[in-house]
Amino acid sequence: MNDRKMSLSLVAFYMAATFLSGCIPEDSLQWSEDGTVGLMNEDGSLTLLDERTGRATMIAEENVQYWPGLSKDGNWIAYSQAVKCESLEEGLKSLPPGQVKMIANHARLMRERILREGVSNGEFPHVAEGPIECAGEYRNWVIRYVCEKADQDVINKIGTEALEKGKQSEVEYFKLVVVPRDALADKRVVTTTVLPIFNTRFSPDKRHVAYLINRPEKEGHSGYMQFSLFVASLQEDVKGMLVRSPVAFGYDWRGDGRAIAYMHGESQDGDFAIGSLNETMVLGQDDELLANPAPIPEEGAIHTHVCTGHTEGHVGVMFYPWIKVEYGPSGRILFSSASVSLPSVERDEPGWSVFCYDSVTASITDVVPPEISVYTNQAIEQAMNICQFTMSPDKKKMLLPIQNNRFICYKLGSRSAEFGLEESEGFGEDSVLDLAPAWKGNDKITCLVSENSRYLGEEKSGHREIVVLGVDGEFRQILREKWPEISDISVSGNSTEPTGIPIPVDVLR
Repeated sequence: MNDRKMSLSLVAFYMAATFLSGCIPEDSLQWSEDGTVGLMNEDGSLTLLDERTGRATMIAEENVQYWPGLSKDGNWIAYSQAVKCESLEEGLKSLPPGQVKMIANHARLMRERILREGVSNGEFPHVAEGPIECAGEYRNWVIRYVCEKADQDVINKIGTEALEKGKQSEVEYFKLVVVPRDALADKRVVTTTVLPIFNTRFSPDKRHVAYLINRPEKEGHSGYMQFSLFVASLQEDVKGMLVRSPVAFGYDWRGDGRAIAYMHGESQDGDFAIGSLNETMVLGQDDELLANPAPIPEEGAIHTHVCTGHTEGHVGVMFYPWIKVEYGPSGRILFSSASVSLPSVERDEPGWSVFCYDSVTASITDVVPPEISVYTNQAIEQAMNICQFTMSPDKKKMLLPIQNNRFICYKLGSRSAEFGLEESEGFGEDSVLDLAPAWKGNDKITCLVSENSRYLGEEKSGHREIVVLGVDGEFRQILREKWPEISDISVSGNSTEPTGIPIPVDVLR
């Protein structure tokens, strides 16, 4: 282990409690850079808010996964949606060959264990081998495969009751869909996976989509999320290029679209890990993905290609699955992280802040001044708040969520900031965000307020609302007053099969 890892290991025990709780908000609202197009994911339904037409249009009614993507100009949407399968064969036909082979291999291993050991109390045996953990919802695929293809030897071992129960195991896959704002019925499925897809993000030129796949948790690591970073092309036949694994949830495309910055978990011990801020080249000088086809091994695989681009490690951190990385001004990289001084004693709890890595000077700076950090640097229980920081489109300001769904609007380099909500307007759990505040252009912000907020006026709404504020805290409007009937909007079209339909360059641009 190098000196950096050894130093970080000394304070790892402080972090254990952080990994056992907390999650990003399931609902999200994000805007195009000019603030005229919004994308709302609420309770698994996806709605487009378009100020150009004044209309709100539901894109998908249900089962949309966390944090869909909106291109910077607001012209393209990318999202993941769960699809329940009526039969095992239907599901297998919808998956890439490598994933079908992976399911079949896990089923073979499970069958072998059944024949050796049988089934205890109706519970099918655990299988540890293979490219991913045979756990979580993915395990249903393996059990279903074993039961539907069971021979008499297997049936004799597990019994008819367990066999029929196994055949009823619910299986679903996840499709990555892209759709143009001007033709919402023209949906295209880019790829499918047997594992959940989260946090889809367009490259700056909209020719590629990055996404995360949530891998099943390993035994003994409860609460430690396992994300793998992938890139799919909307033109080339590259639908599942593996960039790195495991990575944290928050990653970002570089401004030229040739690289992606992310946090990588380098080594793991129980429910915490040591990691590093990395930057991987994903696009070559010929403007094609740096991807090599991945031969399908006997055990199967999630990915179809492997990224061959150079990776450079910049900064050592305590790895946390919800850390966020975002490119700042002049190509600098901003990231949320725990901060602990060494030497340390037991009472020196780590705090959280946002740091900036400058590739020119290879230096790190805490960008949150002491006057502001008193509200943001509130020990490990505040991790989920600071991990949702976000830069304005012009990279001059930053939203810093703090406890009880409040936030700070901070101009980089200044010594003061605006509070979006007063302390008395805070609501919800202390360290859990119900909805992250978002930039609506460079001078407006959308955020969730409680039913007691001053922004709702004397006539209390009786429930929480999303409001639009100026950067100075000036009230602009209640969002639903402009789009009051979001829940009544009909669905626009269905996803088109098969997957991987190319999209013309002139349309994308």
